[in-house]
Amino acid sequence: MTERRQLLDEALCMGRAELQHLVAGEVQEAEKLAMARSRKAQQAIHGIDKVTLQELADQLIALGSLQEELTSEAKKLQDTVKQELMNLRKQSRRFSAYKVGAGYVKHGFNRSRFLSKKVE
Repeated sequence: MTERRQLLDEALCMGRAELQHLVAGEVQEAEKLAMARSRKAQQAIHGIDKVTLQELADQLIALGSLQEELTSEAKKLQDTVKQELMNLRKQSRRFSAYKVGAGYVKHGFNRSRFLSKKVE
């Protein structure tokens, strides 16, 4: 019982640290903590009986609410990255249009690629 409670406490601490890493944008560190937190939680609830489950209910509920916070923060981060990629695509298109306008790239087919059969 106390071992399960300790494992859940460790999982909660790891979850809080994971949330801090997500807020800071450190996705790889957050992923490592998520894997470790998942293992701890699985160890804590593996083979649990109903009586022990009732005694650990408060920690399990806290772990569930922490998971919801982590999910919402990850969704915010995903939306931010998606928006940055869309802006980068727009900027890339704009720059490529400047190349054509400035004469660095020929518009249409590059005729110099084709061989002429005329003999001069």
